Amino acid sequence: MNKVYILHESPKIRGNPDEDWDSKYDFSEAEQYGELEFVLSVAEAKKMTVGQLWEAFEIRLLNMDENDYLLMIGSPLVQSIATLVASTIVDKLTILVYTRGNRKYTPYILDVSNIFWSEGNTTRRRR
Repeated sequence: MNKVYILHESPKIRGNPDEDWDSKYDFSEAEQYGELEFVLSVAEAKKMTVGQLWEAFEIRLLNMDENDYLLMIGSPLVQSIATLVASTIVDKLTILVYTRGNRKYTPYILDVSNIFWSEGNTTRRRR
């Protein structure tokens, strides 16, 4: 089954004082794309350094494949690092972005198979 990797848990909001804290966001609409899996907790996403975020995403997205989705939530920094890390794992990355107007998730496919990088005097293709 496909997975939807949600970058981090939703912040919590308090409703009635006699009730438990509720999630700020409802991700149920994203379930049509696959099984939902949170990658980080809110606390981790807020407290980690760039290097720690990179390492956490490398470990927790390791089993991601091209049929899975990355659901964008949180700070642009967290989103950027997750996208960069995921692009080192798969050649085709599909991100899900929530559109408030129609209250749906829109998938965007990024073909990252032709990304090159420089290493010393050599330019190499990823993988």
